[in-house]
Amino acid sequence: MQLKIKKYLKGGEHFISFQSMDFTPEERKKLRKFGVPLLDLKAYGLGVHRLDQINLRLKTQTAEEAEQLESGIKQYIKDELIRLLAQRKPSFGERAGRIYIKRRGLVFGLTCFILFLFLSAYQGVICSQQIAKLGKQLFTVSPGKKDISSQQQKLVLQSDNRTDRNFKESGAGTGYAMNPSGNTGSSTPAYIRPDFTIIAYPETLIRYSEYSPAAKQSRDEENPEQFKLSFMTSGGFEGPVDLELIGSCYQAESHLFPTKVKTLPGSAALIVSLSPKCPHQVCNTLTIIARGVTAAGDLVIHEKKLVLAVREKPSYQGKVWHVAPYGDDLLGEGDEKSPYRTIQKGIDHARSGDTVVVERGLYQEKIELKDKVGITLASYYIFNQDESAIKSTIIEAPAAGWVVTIGHSDELALQGFTIRNRKGNDESQGGGIYCYDSNPKILDNIITQNENHSGYGAGIYCYDSKPEILRNQITQNRNSDGHGAGIYCYNSDPDIEQNTISGNSSGGGGSAIHLLEPKQARIIGNLICNNSGVSAILLYHHGPDIQYQIDNNTVSQNQGDAIRYFGGSWDFESNIVSENRGYGIFTLEGSARLAYNDVWGNVYGKDTVNYFGLAENIFKNNGNISQDPCFGNPPHGNFYLSFNSPCIDLGNPNSPGGASRIDMGALEYHHPEIACGDVNRDGYIDYGDINFLCNFIFRRGAAPYSLETGDVDCDGKIDQRDLAYLYRYLYLYGSEPGAGCQDRILAASKK
Repeated sequence: MQLKIKKYLKGGEHFISFQSMDFTPEERKKLRKFGVPLLDLKAYGLGVHRLDQINLRLKTQTAEEAEQLESGIKQYIKDELIRLLAQRKPSFGERAGRIYIKRRGLVFGLTCFILFLFLSAYQGVICSQQIAKLGKQLFTVSPGKKDISSQQQKLVLQSDNRTDRNFKESGAGTGYAMNPSGNTGSSTPAYIRPDFTIIAYPETLIRYSEYSPAAKQSRDEENPEQFKLSFMTSGGFEGPVDLELIGSCYQAESHLFPTKVKTLPGSAALIVSLSPKCPHQVCNTLTIIARGVTAAGDLVIHEKKLVLAVREKPSYQGKVWHVAPYGDDLLGEGDEKSPYRTIQKGIDHARSGDTVVVERGLYQEKIELKDKVGITLASYYIFNQDESAIKSTIIEAPAAGWVVTIGHSDELALQGFTIRNRKGNDESQGGGIYCYDSNPKILDNIITQNENHSGYGAGIYCYDSKPEILRNQITQNRNSDGHGAGIYCYNSDPDIEQNTISGNSSGGGGSAIHLLEPKQARIIGNLICNNSGVSAILLYHHGPDIQYQIDNNTVSQNQGDAIRYFGGSWDFESNIVSENRGYGIFTLEGSARLAYNDVWGNVYGKDTVNYFGLAENIFKNNGNISQDPCFGNPPHGNFYLSFNSPCIDLGNPNSPGGASRIDMGALEYHHPEIACGDVNRDGYIDYGDINFLCNFIFRRGAAPYSLETGDVDCDGKIDQRDLAYLYRYLYLYGSEPGAGCQDRILAASKK
């Protein structure tokens, strides 16, 4: 057999076509003798086909899957050909044996037929004699008798019943069956009219207008959503019953199957199919009309009204696809017991509303989320909010390029991963996440140690998109020859909130955040520290003036300017910009509104220059200040405010802050409980408390919050012994602060 196989790649999908061309002379001879075999290809989703009429086309997502399907189908066709050729003509002895068996069967059949004819004729003679005798009994009545005997009445009823059966077969007659309950008290028996009833379940059916065909198919296979009609007899009705459906719904098609119930009790179904654009409506005009004819020729009609409610609610709740390091892309089914091995396999199977959940492990692959809508890709962090799940679910690409690419997609979520160790080379861009023409949610990820030597971005690069970048740790990404090592957005509408962006470096500006020609922008509540480049934040816009929002950020201890903006109209509010090795806020053009900010201690060269290109003494206007924000322990990354910070309750008074006015900066002060050793009362016992004690003891700083927080050795005073005690506790495994005066500390905490 000549089988034509064609393989090609189109739109990222692999296509295979099979076509039967010709057969060898021996194969054609076998086909004429034994018939054409049927190929059962249901296992491949291709149905049943004749061997000489193969014309198939299928598609797969990967080349490996295409090769597997091709080899499987070829082997199956080969096996069928071998089985066909193995069939042989029966021998002379076999043919003679078959003829002998057939002749014996023919003789036996003829004998049975002759006996049947003889018995039928004999039964006819007997029946004729019985009828003649019965007629003589019925019509030979004494002159004084008006009623027949009870025995004669019984015979009449038997005769009527026999006649009723004959009429049921012929379609005419007058006989009715007796009421099974017997007589009703009189000597005359009670009769009921043969009838039937319709039972519908449910009488009101709710279907959904927004669903996908695949979701409908899987739902209907398990629990069909349709009216189920049952017909039950009452009074000996047997059928048949003709069915008719009247009434309709807008953009809904209804089909009654079957249209005739041949024998009662019977059943039928009303199947309703909806257009995906079917509107919200209630259809109460659907009516089933059932017509049946009794044995007496009487017409019986029943109607059953049904209600179809079409709700504008998605019927599909989304499926969870599982991925694990021990999974299998070829044999896995994507469920919890049989997961896939690669994340991309789960993404390829996911559709709108689905979630791809990835177990802890290292996944060395490039991820592409292209042309997807409503997909959630997440680690087990979404179930338990355990940050260790983020650190232990790692994606890194095996070659140059981006670890995750998101393109032409809508309403995606990427949550709970460590995305790391990807490098671009001198000829191609690369890094952590590349997003174009999409609006993804990038949530709760660690994006670290990615490099891009040419172009822009290293951690996250967004082009012509609207990303929501929330609660991520974006650290130690590098772009030595470009801009925006942490986040780079061009011609986009980014929403960047509550991220920690630290330790990133770029050769140009925006080592933490670089926005070029944003349409809209919100940079709110981010901690931006220890980045190195020309500036930590670079904002550039030359289009129409749009108010961009930069609020409640902490920008501190970066190498280079803290914030540079050019063009546009920017709104800086409630930020802390402190101790950067460059200008605090730098501009050559554009306009800005500054209110309730603390810009302090920024050093360019040998001079402290908090502003460049703005009006002088701006800190005296609109609630702006220039004072030490008093962080807890900035050298070790603790930028929480101490109890004596001037930034507490000095943010915008019109912003919602709960019981008190909001603070400046990214990290709100929450008034932690009194703890011995937490001298600056920032909620942590660390090197910042040693520094606070040192400044107090040597008369360079403020006093501790209370005696109970600074008297760590419980001797009733705060001195150098407490400083040494706290140092031993933190670095030499010394005793816990306040070990000898817990009662006093507890009493102070209750005040």
